[in-house]
Amino acid sequence: MNKIWDGSARKLVGDCLMLCVFVSSDESWDDSDKQKTLKGALRAAKWLEEQAAEYDIEANFIIKCANKEEDIYIENFPPFNSSHNEKVIALQDVVKQFEYKSLTHFYNDIEKHYPEHNIHVLFFINSVGRSYMTSFYINDEDQFVEVNVVFKGSDTQNITDWVIVHETLHAYGAYDLYNDNVATIPEAKKAMDYVKKHFPNEVMCVHSKNLDETELSEFTAFLIGWHEEPEKWYFDMVQPAHRKNLEFAMKNFENFDENGNFIVEEEEINANFYNNAREFNRYIVNENEDLIIWREHIYETEEELEYLETGNDENYYYLTPQTEGVKITIPKKGGGSCYKLNSETNKYEIWCKVTKGSIEDAE
Repeated sequence: MNKIWDGSARKLVGDCLMLCVFVSSDESWDDSDKQKTLKGALRAAKWLEEQAAEYDIEANFIIKCANKEEDIYIENFPPFNSSHNEKVIALQDVVKQFEYKSLTHFYNDIEKHYPEHNIHVLFFINSVGRSYMTSFYINDEDQFVEVNVVFKGSDTQNITDWVIVHETLHAYGAYDLYNDNVATIPEAKKAMDYVKKHFPNEVMCVHSKNLDETELSEFTAFLIGWHEEPEKWYFDMVQPAHRKNLEFAMKNFENFDENGNFIVEEEEINANFYNNAREFNRYIVNENEDLIIWREHIYETEEELEYLETGNDENYYYLTPQTEGVKITIPKKGGGSCYKLNSETNKYEIWCKVTKGSIEDAE
C-alpha cells in the first residue's frame, strides 16, 4: 500500500471481492466461529457500501470463503512485527495447503473467476495478535496483491466488524490515523490531536467494538477514491510516515481514472543510472515535473520494477516501490552509493553503487 490506488485493490468503487481464508494457529477454527466471522464480514461490507452511497459511489462487495470446511494450519503465524519476508513465506505455506504451487498461481486462479473486480484477501488467524496489512508480488507482472492478516483481539473476543472494516480500508489506500509513539514524536501527537478534535470517531483512528459508533472522514474518503476535492488541512491529520504519499496523491489524483488506473499519456526519459547488475531510468510523466516514475531493469532477466519518486533534495532521489520495506535512494550527482530502507530497523543501509549514464544510451 505504498502507492495510492495500486495493487489488486484500487479505488473502493464498483465490484470488490473480499476473499476470506481461515487459518488455524494456536487452536483450530470451529464451524460456528467461522460462521460468526463471515457474518461480521458481511456486516462490514454493508457498512462500507452505505458509507460509499453517501458520496454517490456504488460499491458492491462479494464475500467468498476459500475454506468453509477445510482446516488450514500454520504454527506460530508471523506477528505484526515480523519481517515482510517471514509474512510472505507464511502466506505461501497457506496456499500450498490448497495445492497451489505459489502465491502467483493462487491469485491467478482468483482473478480468472473475478477478472474485473478489485480483490483483497483476508487471512483470519485463530490466535491472539495485532492485525496488519501486507502484500505480495505477482511474478512477471507489475502488480501486487493486497492482503489483510486479521488476528483475534483476545482469547475471548471474536474478530470484530470494526477490525474487518479498518483492515479492508487499508487495502484500498486508507492510512492509520493513530501512532503508538506519540510520546516521542511531537508531529505524530499533533496529528492525532487534530483527528480526535475534528473526527473523534474516525474508523482509522479509534478502536471500537461497535462499528455503528464510528465514522469515515472525508479525508479517508479521498484516500479510497470517493471524491476529488482534497483540502490543505488533510496534512494536519496525517501521520509523518504518510506525508510524502499524501503529497503525491494531492498533486496527482487527476492522473487516475474513476477506477484508480494510472493514466499515462506520454513519458520522457530524464536520467539514467547503472551498474553491472541493473539499470535505473527516470521518466517525467505527462509533462508533469511533479509526476516522476523510475524503472529498474535487472540485466539478463525480463524483470522490471517500477517506483514513484516521492521526493528529492540536493543529493538524492527518494523512491517508493510497489512493495513494502525496500524504499531506496539514488545519488543525483554522477552516481555513488544507493541506500535501501531496512524495514526492521527503519534505517537506510548501503545497497549498491551506481554510475550516472547517458540518456541517449538508456534502454
